[in-house]
Amino acid sequence: MNSKKIQEKGAERREQGCQTDDKAFDDHEEHYHGGTLCSRKLNDIQEKLDKMLSFLPEIQALKTRVSELEKEKDALELTQAELHELKNNATSTAAMRTSTTKKLARLDELERRVIKQECFNRRNNLKFFGIKDDGYESHEETERTLRKFLQNEMKISKEVLEEIYFERVHRMRIPTRPSEEQNQHPRPIIAKISFFQDKEYIKSCIKNLPKGKKFGVVDDFQKEVDEIREKLYPVLKKVKKEKKVAFFIEEKLIIETAVYHGPETEQFPLYGRIMDNS
Repeated sequence: MNSKKIQEKGAERREQGCQTDDKAFDDHEEHYHGGTLCSRKLNDIQEKLDKMLSFLPEIQALKTRVSELEKEKDALELTQAELHELKNNATSTAAMRTSTTKKLARLDELERRVIKQECFNRRNNLKFFGIKDDGYESHEETERTLRKFLQNEMKISKEVLEEIYFERVHRMRIPTRPSEEQNQHPRPIIAKISFFQDKEYIKSCIKNLPKGKKFGVVDDFQKEVDEIREKLYPVLKKVKKEKKVAFFIEEKLIIETAVYHGPETEQFPLYGRIMDNS
């Protein structure tokens, strides 16, 4: 083999070797770049995963908060339902209270009218205290006892007494008592006088009653009016000592032309109203 062929073969081998080396280098370069790219992608994925994982506590907190809000919503709805029920109950209670107030007002007015009518029925009555009580006696005997009292103690003349007529005279009913107590506290006599003018005349003679004896003459009123008068009687005595004009008209205490409305009257809802014009 001549030197020229040898040289050509050598050049061919070198060329082939270079091509093999270039191919190997290209393959290595491609593998290197491919590995770097995969690594970068993995890193990106890892970063995204890390970022997503970092949101997990916040997501969990949000879920917890949503659950709490749902519970609060349920509680709020329950509270609103209870408030609605309470509102309905309050409305119903207010209506019942209004109705009850009206009924009580009607009952109060009915009671006032009944007492007023009883006042009219008793307007000719007088009640006498301290007249000797002999025990059981008929109405006729009681009337004779009363007439003797009017003549002897109240100084009404026999002639005038003969013109005074009584529809009924009787002792108040009191449970049976021992005779000694009966003598010390005789039963009051109630007399219904036929004419109002005669009643007023008898009252005008009260000033003639002897001092020091437990005699008394008053208008005959039902329990409700008597309770008011009894409560206000100390006030009447006090203002009279002060030289003021004072007197009773049914349940009302009049002092210097004005109706008295002191603290003693607060316990009597009908005070000052019984004899209203209605």
